[in-house]
Amino acid sequence: MDAPQLIAFPNDRKNLLASWLESNNSRNIYDHHLLFSLSKNESKQWKSPFMPYEGEIPSFYGLARFVPLENGRLLAIWMDGRDTKKEIEDTGRYFPKMDGKMAIYAREIDDKGNKYDEHLLTTEMMPLCPFDAVNTSKGTVLAYRNAQNNLTIQRYEKETWTTPEIVKKDKWATRATIEVPAVAALDNQVALAWLTKSDGQAVFQLAHSEDAGEVFKMVLSQQKEQLHGGIDIVWINSKQLCAVWLEKRENQVVLVLTHLDLSGNILRQEELVKLPMSATQSKPILVKNEEELLIAWKPTTQTQTLVFEQKSTPVEAIFSEN
Repeated sequence: MDAPQLIAFPNDRKNLLASWLESNNSRNIYDHHLLFSLSKNESKQWKSPFMPYEGEIPSFYGLARFVPLENGRLLAIWMDGRDTKKEIEDTGRYFPKMDGKMAIYAREIDDKGNKYDEHLLTTEMMPLCPFDAVNTSKGTVLAYRNAQNNLTIQRYEKETWTTPEIVKKDKWATRATIEVPAVAALDNQVALAWLTKSDGQAVFQLAHSEDAGEVFKMVLSQQKEQLHGGIDIVWINSKQLCAVWLEKRENQVVLVLTHLDLSGNILRQEELVKLPMSATQSKPILVKNEEELLIAWKPTTQTQTLVFEQKSTPVEAIFSEN
């Protein structure tokens, strides 16, 4: 789930930031650093890498998310394991800290590599579970699973983070999950989708906010026996959304696109492509530009990625009957 990333700064698309993980411990692949590098000329040259945090001890870092801000900077949000390791004084060596907690940190970064105030958002996150973030008309909304596996949001407005707020208390009794919540925004509207499990059944959950993430109301909670996960969502217009997810079917995985409204009605559903079972660890990505839906997915556990360009059909054509 933790792949290298490349993102452009909002004030000049020629200015790029790349992020990746780098390990210096062959005995423990989870001992690594999160590194950033900047390019001012569309990737022709790159500056020396730097870390978004100040610590030197490698640990569980990663799962970075980037949100472009109106001030031209990027808001970087990452999983941070600095509290899970302790250094042996004057030796340069370190050992696990048994009572340490995984955390989520964030800070703004500009295209010159300046790092602004660092914010500790929470120490109550589900370890190694990715999160999602999106811009609204008022700021940024971050969605993640807390340590009790409940869907939680925090908002970043006027350079200040709100305290964690639980959207819904799930009854999923698991100690770990890599199932990523998906959040999408359209002006002041925010949609939040996620997978949970109840009585052994997968449940697709959808919540909606009309005030940039301050208050969420449940729209849909539907059991889907074959739902495996990998959920992503986008807004089609102010009243309708598209969701994509993976479903298990005997010895294969099916990529499913669903068109639904804010009343929880499923307007149309389409099976896009059949994939091998090895694709169950992937997360499809759904993007809408002005005229098209674009879907990307990882077809196997190998490194190649397919982009669903050959079926990038105009939205109005896909859902013309609605």
